[in-house]
Amino acid sequence: MSLESDPFVSVNGGRVTFPDASERREGRAAYLETTKFETYRDIRAPIARISDDGTLGWLIAEVEIEGTTGSSRTPFRDIWAWIELYEKVDDGWRLVGNASNRR
Repeated sequence: MSLESDPFVSVNGGRVTFPDASERREGRAAYLETTKFETYRDIRAPIARISDDGTLGWLIAEVEIEGTTGSSRTPFRDIWAWIELYEKVDDGWRLVGNASNRR
């Protein structure tokens, strides 16, 4: 089972997009290859819930990240918050969407 569904919905920067699995994989790989984290800290404990009927779940997170990025090792310090949306499938849970924003 794939952890992420196809289609997948992403909400970020005032846009709704539907990146396919290869786009998400390539984007994550490029980001992680050029980013070094010094800090990745929960600002508050993540909030996880499951719907009363047991078919939907969500996770809300708020984190502080700090480090360097890119070939020039540009420093960054950001606070991000997001919600991940999951659906129950026969063999577990599948991520179907994410909405995120940077403070």
